[in-house]
Amino acid sequence: MPQLEGSPLKIPRLLKVVEGDRLLLAHFELVLINTLTRHEYLSLAYKVICSLRLQALSVRSEDRWLYDWQGTTFFAERASKSRKFLVLEGLSIEPFERLMNFAEKLPRFVSHGDLNRSNVAGANLVYDWDCFGYFPLGFDVALVVALCLDEDRVITEEVEVFVSMIHAGLEAILSFADYRYHVLFLALLMASRKSAKLALYHQIFA
Repeated sequence: MPQLEGSPLKIPRLLKVVEGDRLLLAHFELVLINTLTRHEYLSLAYKVICSLRLQALSVRSEDRWLYDWQGTTFFAERASKSRKFLVLEGLSIEPFERLMNFAEKLPRFVSHGDLNRSNVAGANLVYDWDCFGYFPLGFDVALVVALCLDEDRVITEEVEVFVSMIHAGLEAILSFADYRYHVLFLALLMASRKSAKLALYHQIFA
C-alpha cells in the first residue's frame, strides 16, 4: 500500500497483521461504503487520478516490479483476451501491437490500477490497492472509460469531458488527440463487452 504523503486521498489504515502457516490475515479499519452515482464516480475518479499523478514515490530496487505493468495479472489477462477476440473477429492485431509498443514508451505515473466503482467511496476514500504500480499515462483513465462504455455502449459526453479534463496540464507530454486515442486503446483492452471492444477498435483504427 503506497504512502501518499500530502495527498487528499484517504486510505483505510492497517490495524493488524496475523501470519499463519497458510494464510496471512490483514485487518483494516472499518469503512462505510456508499453506492456512487455515475457523476459522483467520475468526479471522485478525477480527484484520485489527478492526486496520484502528482506523487513521486521512491521505489526500492526489490520493488522494480511496480514498473512491470504488462506483466501484472490484471493487465496480462485483458491483453490476452483482447488478442484472442481480435483474431476470432478476423481483425488485424498489427495496429494493436503497434499501440502496445507506443504505450510502453510513454511516461509512467503512480496509478491505482483498478479504479472501478467499487474501489472508491465518498469523502475521497480509496481502497483495494493490490494492482497499484507505475503505469503508462492514462491507464486509470482508460479503465473508467471502459467501465462506462460497458454500461452505455457508447462514449457519452460526460465521459468525453472527464477524459478532456484529466489531459489538462499534459500538453507537453502528449497532444490531446494522441492522448485520447491512447486512452481509447487501453479502454479496448479493459472493456468486457464484445460490442464495446468492436466499437472501440473501429473508432481507433478506422
